[in-house]
Amino acid sequence: MPEFFKTVGAARFGVMAGVAAVLTAFFLYIAGAITEPPKTILFSGLESRDAAAVTAKLDGMAVKYDVKDAGTILVPADQVTKLRMALAQDNLPAAGVGYEIFDKSDAFGTTAFVQNINHQRALEGELARSMQTIEGIQSARVHLVVPERQVFSRDDQKPSASVVVKTMGKMDHGQVLAIQHLVAAAVCMAVTALLYRDIRSVGRLAVVMLIVVLATVGWVIVAGLFSFSWQQAFDFPPEARRIDAGLLRAMGAAGLLAMYNYGGYSNVCNIGEELRSPERTLPRAIVLSIVIVVVLYVVMSTVILGMIPWQEAQQSRTIASLFIARTFADPAAGRIAAMVMTSLILFVTASSLYAVILGYSRIPFAAARDGQFFRVFGRLHPKKHFPHVSLLTIGVVTLPFCFFTLGQLVNWLIQVQILLQFVWQCAAVILLRRYRPDVVKPFRMWLYPLPALVSLAMWVYIFLSAPAAGIAFSAAFLAIAVVAYLVFDRTTAASTPA
Repeated sequence: MPEFFKTVGAARFGVMAGVAAVLTAFFLYIAGAITEPPKTILFSGLESRDAAAVTAKLDGMAVKYDVKDAGTILVPADQVTKLRMALAQDNLPAAGVGYEIFDKSDAFGTTAFVQNINHQRALEGELARSMQTIEGIQSARVHLVVPERQVFSRDDQKPSASVVVKTMGKMDHGQVLAIQHLVAAAVCMAVTALLYRDIRSVGRLAVVMLIVVLATVGWVIVAGLFSFSWQQAFDFPPEARRIDAGLLRAMGAAGLLAMYNYGGYSNVCNIGEELRSPERTLPRAIVLSIVIVVVLYVVMSTVILGMIPWQEAQQSRTIASLFIARTFADPAAGRIAAMVMTSLILFVTASSLYAVILGYSRIPFAAARDGQFFRVFGRLHPKKHFPHVSLLTIGVVTLPFCFFTLGQLVNWLIQVQILLQFVWQCAAVILLRRYRPDVVKPFRMWLYPLPALVSLAMWVYIFLSAPAAGIAFSAAFLAIAVVAYLVFDRTTAASTPA
């Protein structure tokens, strides 16, 4: 062996040893890379604070990980699911606090104030988590403002929601709609919560909403009176003055939308028993609402068309905001005013939802009280004396409709009312007068029965000229109602002793 070292020489031996060491290290690296499980993405696009919290937790769990740019963390692929579940227990990465907050609190030692704060935090956290499940959304923050009416306060405030999302690139139309649907569902829940009180409080809040609605419409009218053009307002094409099938179809479609604006006149009838002096209040409310809506609707439409040509108006989805923006000479001030108008219109929309849920929550209650529907809907709140079961049911039923467009909801709502209510009311007026002379009839119909027959013909025409999807939806709604009544009838017959 010494002869070998002498023959090779110290320099050559050093080179050979170095090459051997490098080859050994290389093969060890290859062996380790082959035997090491592949790594995949645990989380990506994390904020620095969230990435630091996640890596600290992984260090404590003795998990090997790699950190790439843009907050991407890689872990062994076979541990991804297990690690995500373990990190989720510690709310990592932070996505807000959800309903698990109540699992970690002492119910006996927690004040009502803290419980209310925790409930709001849980709602905000759950909404944020739901939004983050949408592809393309990196993070979301939700702030809900659900004011509580004080005992001696007459003014109520409307609930509101603020949503801030951070996206991974540009969001497509479907993702934006998903966020809108979630917020709309939250607003439905908030409106139901506002209605969950006695009728006096509900009435005071309705007056506040009415004031805001009238102020919004008044702003549009007053702003347009000083700058609109009479000639432009009535500058219609020749086709609009020609009576043909196209005009009749357009009138039917316009009538469907217009009747939604007049829908409030019948809503008061659903709460007639909760009114003071209903024999005077009901007819006055009906007549005044029709007259006021006619005047406001005609004047507002005229001033808008006097500033925005009808060719442009029919293409706009934000006609009122566009109109308000053009009443300002300064474009910056116009944009601010348009944003304010958009917010007011959203408030007006929520107010109409408030009125619809209020009115329709009384229908199952009245039917149950008269023995024509399930008795559970006839229950009253033990302290506030309002139909709480019926209200909560209608509030839950409205949630799926948050996933439709506003245009669809307006059309379908009127079509359902036509098929289930309006046409039968026209017939009921005639049949009641003919076959029930024993019923007291304190009101008189001029030119009877001509108004009822004309109304019946108009309702049928509006219904049949509406979109086919609305007709199918109305038929399905009627079928479900019939099935529900048949179930009720059989249940009642089975429980009634022979």
